[in-house]
Amino acid sequence: MAKTNVDDSISLFPFLSILACVIGILVLMIAAIALGQIGRDVPASKDAAEAERLAEEARARVEKYKVGRAQMQVDRQQLAALRRLVAERKVRANELATARQELADQQDLPDELRRAHEEFAKLQADHERLTKEIEQLETTLDPARKDREAFRAELAKRQTPPQEAQVVILPSGSGRSFKPTFVECASATVVLHDGPQPLRIPTANLAANPEFLARLENVKNTTNGSMVFLIRPDGVNTYNVARDIARQHYVKNGKLAVGGQGEIDLSRFYRKP
Repeated sequence: MAKTNVDDSISLFPFLSILACVIGILVLMIAAIALGQIGRDVPASKDAAEAERLAEEARARVEKYKVGRAQMQVDRQQLAALRRLVAERKVRANELATARQELADQQDLPDELRRAHEEFAKLQADHERLTKEIEQLETTLDPARKDREAFRAELAKRQTPPQEAQVVILPSGSGRSFKPTFVECASATVVLHDGPQPLRIPTANLAANPEFLARLENVKNTTNGSMVFLIRPDGVNTYNVARDIARQHYVKNGKLAVGGQGEIDLSRFYRKP
């Protein structure tokens, strides 16, 4: 049997097979990594698209809200205008109803106007008749009216009390030895006669009246000065009040009764001898 020759050459097939397997594995790994990366990028793209869509929807809702709010404002204004219009229509309806009622009430006016004219004519005739009667009475009463006026004048003249005689104060005796300040004592007043015009002061205000107090002080500081009270018939109480005030101020005073209510004349008292 022939002996087989032993081949000393080396085969590269196992090495190439292993290398091919390694390359295949690497290709698969690269493909897997690429596919994984693609898987992760797709959801991110989807999320961005969804977010953009939601933003668009939100903006659309905002615009829709603005439009709705503007429309609501317009609707409110229109509603207010409608309400005013309804109120005006109601007022006009009431006025129309009133006018209709007045028109219905005026259906009977012709008869009433006729009666009113007749009544007015009667009143006019009565007025003219009474006017004539009054004129006749005026003519008749004219002399009587004149007589009445004359009678009233005569009656007033008779009722007027006669003017009282003037009361003249005459200096006599010791009247020339002192310097008098005359104070008239009437019913409820005192009258100072040492000024240009007589000054009348109520008795109730006498104690605090500056004019009367000044007269007291002047008399007190005048040598031989004296306050002379001229007492009217109804002035006794006034004299008592004035005298007490003079005494409280240590003012020398005297009194002189005056008869009646005639005007007091002091001109002769001051006449030089």
